[in-house]
Amino acid sequence: MVNPDLFKTSRGKAPRTVSTTSEGEPFRNEAGGVAFEHTPKHALAQYACTGTLNNTFYASDRDQLAKTLELVKKVNDPEFIGKLAIYARKSAFMKDMPALLTAVLFARSSAKYLATDSSVPGIKKLGHAVEAQAYANVFKTVFPVVIDNARMLRNFVQIIRSGQLGRKSFGTMGKRALREWFDVRPADAIFRSSIGKNPSLADIVRMVRPKPKAGAEALYPYLIGYDPEEKATAKQKELRQFYKPEQLPALIQSYEAFKAGTSKEVPKVDFRQLTDLELTTEMWRGIARNGRWHQTRMNLNTYTRHGCFEGQKGTELVMELAEMLRDEEQIHRAMVFPYQLYAAYMNTEGIPPVLKEALQDAMEVATKNVPQLPGHTYVFPDVSGSMTWAAATGDRGSATSAVKCVDIAALVASAILRTSPLATVIPVDTRLHTNLHLNPRDSVMTNAKKLAACGGGGTNLGLGLAHLVQSKAEVDTIIFVTDNESWAGGYYGNTTGSETYWQQIKSRNPNAKLVSLQIQAYGSGQVADEKDGVLNIGGFSDQVFNVIERFVTGDNANFWVEEIEKITLG
Repeated sequence: MVNPDLFKTSRGKAPRTVSTTSEGEPFRNEAGGVAFEHTPKHALAQYACTGTLNNTFYASDRDQLAKTLELVKKVNDPEFIGKLAIYARKSAFMKDMPALLTAVLFARSSAKYLATDSSVPGIKKLGHAVEAQAYANVFKTVFPVVIDNARMLRNFVQIIRSGQLGRKSFGTMGKRALREWFDVRPADAIFRSSIGKNPSLADIVRMVRPKPKAGAEALYPYLIGYDPEEKATAKQKELRQFYKPEQLPALIQSYEAFKAGTSKEVPKVDFRQLTDLELTTEMWRGIARNGRWHQTRMNLNTYTRHGCFEGQKGTELVMELAEMLRDEEQIHRAMVFPYQLYAAYMNTEGIPPVLKEALQDAMEVATKNVPQLPGHTYVFPDVSGSMTWAAATGDRGSATSAVKCVDIAALVASAILRTSPLATVIPVDTRLHTNLHLNPRDSVMTNAKKLAACGGGGTNLGLGLAHLVQSKAEVDTIIFVTDNESWAGGYYGNTTGSETYWQQIKSRNPNAKLVSLQIQAYGSGQVADEKDGVLNIGGFSDQVFNVIERFVTGDNANFWVEEIEKITLG
């Protein structure tokens, strides 16, 4: 008789197998574990919505760039790339990747560039000129939507100038797009955003020479460093390299007067344009009042150090800033990530309690999109070593975020716990942390802090699914929040433990759905893409909750990519 232990009957459909390499070996993720490789469109979407082009635990910044460009070639669909750039900016709130995809559209609008890129599929069939025009048409539509502020503009220009995409010049079309960016913005907004280098806004002005606005003819000469008329040399006057101070916008005139000490009124400019000056406490209060939402969130400690919250005037300022921080409209306009609020809350030192409470209120607003998931929901936040080591936005040197990937996983889990009465949260690494008990009535901040303190070992995501199989649990929805670099145990030939256990769960719970929310750009998963009720999705803005809700309550065929393709261009 055949060995019954070796050939015992398994429940559910046979698990799908991963793809193999050219050597016949199963595909493996960056941690060395067997994994399912995402389709090119899906993988590109994940990189666009989670990639920050900074070093992560398993991939360098150069690896991310190379992988993104490789996927762009495989996809070779200008409309999808354009829609993805818009989705990554407007729904995922990303900065670097949307600028990169917009730059890709621009680079590929050159037939000369495409002629040198023989690895792009379909080029010979369509012809270089036709292909280039398709990319050019999409670029013209996408650029003004994605490049929506000065930071994005500088990102786009720097990417092209670097030559990484095969071209360094902007040509007629590129310069026209840059000039139009200036043309549609008020002079005051341009001046307020003239912060930052490599390139600076002044560098871009020198390159494209935008047309001066009526009543602000001196703006661009001022930005690029010309002398005022009364200080200009004869040669400068001959070349008209000067400006008339009286033609400056009123905001710049007030800024110059403040710098010169002839005015005590703090101008409404970016505070970084003022911090090199000798400032009194009252001036710092003026800066705080003039600051935008993100500036306030990031500088509460700075305002505290400068005595802004002391005395009666300080108390009045505290109430003003608290009202701003919890203002729902301003929170949405700022496109704030919940983890940014978590960072502000955790890193504030000695600020008034009212402001800490306002940050908690802001968190409740920022997680307002968390759906109430029906039925029995299990959330498995990944608390492995790579999640606790890696900063959410990658390693950026001295500017590296203090918020780790595990903090985002904890935030998502605790937010779902608040809204879904039957949700169970179990952290996982190479064991299940079943002894952690969370109170759904506690704030998102409180529960996230408890969850983030767990774990730190290897990664075996299949343990969570095995637990549900072994306990014969009723399952409606399963959510993993992870970097999807599972490697420890649970592999059966050319498939994963997660896939094997998922098929067993589906046999008992045919309507169950599994969501894997991936918060690092690696391009693989532990369960096959979007079949049998599976959604692999990337991102860490609150908008991902909308996608999860629509997936759980609706159809599930190729869901995430279809969400992106629904975007209308033009």
